[in-house]
Amino acid sequence: MTMRDFINRYATGATTGLFLVSGVSGLALFFHLMPQLFKEMHEWLSLVLFVPVGLHLYRNWPAFLGYVRRRALILPLAISLALAAIFAVPAISSGTGPNGMARIMAGLEQGTVADMSGLLGTSPEALAKHLVQAGYRVSGPADTVSAIADKSGRPAREIIMAATSVPAP
Repeated sequence: MTMRDFINRYATGATTGLFLVSGVSGLALFFHLMPQLFKEMHEWLSLVLFVPVGLHLYRNWPAFLGYVRRRALILPLAISLALAAIFAVPAISSGTGPNGMARIMAGLEQGTVADMSGLLGTSPEALAKHLVQAGYRVSGPADTVSAIADKSGRPAREIIMAATSVPAP
């Protein structure tokens, strides 16, 4: 099988398959469904998607040039850029950066068990006990999430997610 045959046979299918994975994982992340399962999958496979898309464009280059010549790409590209700007411009102009949630998570990682317990509506002792029962190494309510992560050999975000499942008092 030549490279051209390979591209003709598999480029569209791979583009479709990875688009579906990216779409489903993106929806799951949007609705906060199992982010520990979907986040890395979504990020990496969305990057991998560039490969079959590039092969698909290569395979269909004459048709793509037809879209360019007829200026049929102008409106879809303008709409795409406008939609992206709706998210990017306020984040950049506010000085908070492009990802407010990343800043919140970074703050939680530096917070103590006692700090998080107030956010979760439980006592510091109950949260510490809950994390120990979940398998994390917690000395007490004064431990920071990042210190617990270091001692436990686990990512800090995993500990934050585990903390959110603490039973209400």
